Amino acid sequence: MFKPIGVRVVVAITLLAGMGAQAVGQAGGTQRIVEPERAGPCVQRIEVRGDLKYMKVASEFRARLDEANRAKFVRIEVGVAPGEVRSEVIADMARAIRESPAPVLVELGRPATKGRVDRGVFPPSIDARCLALVAAARRGELGGTNLAVDWPRNPGTPSEEPEADSELIQILTDGLVRRGSAENEAEALARAAVNPTEVLWLSPGADGQLSHLGREAPSPDAAWWCLVDRAAGGGFTFRLRGKDAPGLRYSDPADQGATEDGATPVYGETIDGDPHTRRAEHALQWIPSIDNLLKNIDEVLDLPDPAKRSVSKDTYRKAGQRGLEKVAQTEEQIAALEQDLRDYPELLRTAPPGQTEVGAKPSSFAARWRSMIQSRRDKLAKLRAKAEAFAGQ
Repeated sequence: MFKPIGVRVVVAITLLAGMGAQAVGQAGGTQRIVEPERAGPCVQRIEVRGDLKYMKVASEFRARLDEANRAKFVRIEVGVAPGEVRSEVIADMARAIRESPAPVLVELGRPATKGRVDRGVFPPSIDARCLALVAAARRGELGGTNLAVDWPRNPGTPSEEPEADSELIQILTDGLVRRGSAENEAEALARAAVNPTEVLWLSPGADGQLSHLGREAPSPDAAWWCLVDRAAGGGFTFRLRGKDAPGLRYSDPADQGATEDGATPVYGETIDGDPHTRRAEHALQWIPSIDNLLKNIDEVLDLPDPAKRSVSKDTYRKAGQRGLEKVAQTEEQIAALEQDLRDYPELLRTAPPGQTEVGAKPSSFAARWRSMIQSRRDKLAKLRAKAEAFAGQ
């Protein structure tokens, strides 16, 4: 029996008609479903939702694909309804999809939440870079009756992840070429999706493939539409309608029961990126909390030099003991901050709390973080020595 392992947020969400299941205990509001015994070829369903900003999410996704392949699922269906994304995370997920021995079918815009969204309809805020997940899938395609992607980019802003962006462009280009598009047109669309920098018009060919992309607006009666336009607030807006690009259409699988290959979906899992975002954001609160503790220790140990004997030994001992207790708390918080930075190294590309990003290069932020943490460790070491001296009176 296939059993998921070690997932921070894993929710069993889908059970098939004719295959019973039993709900078991809840942990943190997450319901787990006991998987029924499998009979015959089966399909794994994975829903990915929330922010795709941290590599922890990509690692969980890769682990789920690896488990499904070890369990010999004949196909893996992936539904992606993302919030904010980063190119590095999307690129790693796309690599995992391409490397999967079992065929992976990707569907964008299908949330793993309550409430119905028609198949093939994109949430208006979905990031166009997610198209690379579809392009990477062996059997996944993109499309539907009313598909749209809406995503602004600020003009003149250099990419923060040029290598990952280049990989996404290549993945999306390869996927479009496999679907019959000319390489130059596929690459133009891929670049527009990953990093739009100019107004671009798109025309579908008679066979449904891409036929032309141009910078000039066509005649009103032409079957063209504006793929990339200037956004109202600056930057550019990328918009693609699946009904106008049949070459990207999604090959619609059955929700339940036997599929075209005779396999039956058994159950699904949800990988939620939002808890990772919350934990990473919480890591930014450690610095002010650590500073408050250091200030408090300083106040507790604010006594005259013991050599002057102007205060009783008992007062020094009590102050030293209270100081050591707070020193231990501070050490725990510094350790927690360092662990969060190891788990979410993306934070090291941002300015530390209280410091500005203006005029600074992201490559300099890691050194700032190290200096900020080390200065607090040095101060804590001095306070510990003082507290131990007081406690030993």
